[in-house]
This record gives sequence, structure tokens and C-alpha cells, in this order.
Amino acid sequence: MKIAVICLLLVLILIYLFIPQKEDLPTQILSKQAPPTPCGDRTVWKQRLPPFIQKKIQSVYYAIVNYQDRPYAYRGFHTCDKGILIEFTDGKWLNWVWEEEGAYGQPEMQLSFEDMREAISDDLTEIVEVGETDAWKPFMGKPLSYLSANLHHSANEETYLSELDLTFGKKRVVICATEEPDPYHLPQLNGLPYGQDWMVVVFDEEILKKNRGG
Repeated sequence: MKIAVICLLLVLILIYLFIPQKEDLPTQILSKQAPPTPCGDRTVWKQRLPPFIQKKIQSVYYAIVNYQDRPYAYRGFHTCDKGILIEFTDGKWLNWVWEEEGAYGQPEMQLSFEDMREAISDDLTEIVEVGETDAWKPFMGKPLSYLSANLHHSANEETYLSELDLTFGKKRVVICATEEPDPYHLPQLNGLPYGQDWMVVVFDEEILKKNRGG
């Protein structure tokens, strides 16, 4: 009996030593590096977004797939198809990146909170630093006073992140998840219908009101 108990204890010890514990288990990762955030979980916004308040932006990058040769910058707004990566002066990151297989097993924009530049860079993707552009430059080094997220509820009850609002004092930048802007209609926007294909970064309040209604 004692021998059986000892053998059982040895087996349990071996299991404990060689089977990964919960914190060691691999998780689904965004672009093979950073764990995606379930955008439909409202607790995410309560836990992950407030710590960014009062942080200052150091750099902004767009991940752009270069299958089309056209500009990303237009008067009052920018377009981006693969991801927006924001680096703060304390080394923290806030990114919104397109993922081929998101939380619902289909293409979706996902949040991540670490440096994703290398992970999402490939032969077809260009990482463009845009912090010194005329549109972003006024926000560099300014404390973020307000950060909010809007959610889109689909007909099949799935929930997606549809908008990020970054406010700096009396000015703000609104990042919208939308359908691909009509290239033949640019440099004007033909509305900002919700979609998971593209991002439009709006700096001009009038453009936002005209195309988004808010």
C-alpha cells in the first residue's frame, strides 16, 4: 500500500513538473506575437484603456499593404488598411491591427499592447512613421486626456470594435473601422460605413460629422 502511494505521488510530481501551468500555456496570438484582445468584452475598456490617460504619444506608425500605389494622407484624414501602432513616451503601445482570423474566426481589427512593427512587417507591408506629418504632429508629446471605444453589434450578436477616440484637450483623433474608401471618390470620403476592411483616421471634426454623423 505504501509503495502504491509513493508511486502515485511520484506520478503527480512528474505531471506537475512537465505539464505547462496555466500561465505557461500558449495562447492564440495576433500576427504570431501579441495576444489579441476580445473587442466585444466591455471589461477590456475598463481595464486596458484608462491607464493610457495622461500618457504622451512619442511615435505613430501605419502598416500599409502596398498592393496599390496611392497616398494615405488626405486633407483632414488618413487611410490605413493593415494597422495603426501608437508608441507612448513611457514605452507602452496601443495598436489596432487587422487580423486574418480574429475572435470570431474571420477577418477583424484587433487590439494589442506591445511593439508589433516586426511581427506584422512582411514583403507586402510597409511600416510608415507618420508622427511628423502635419496631421499628427500637433498631438506629439501632448498628454492624452480622454480615450474611448465604440462597439458595433452585428445582426448575429457578435460585437466588434468600431471606433477609437483619442482626445487631447480640445482636439481629438478618431480612428474608424470602415469599408475600403472608394479610390475614385478620394480625396473625398463617401461616408464611413462600419466595416472590418479598412481604417480611416479622422482629424477634422467637420469631416467626421459629415461622414459619420457624430
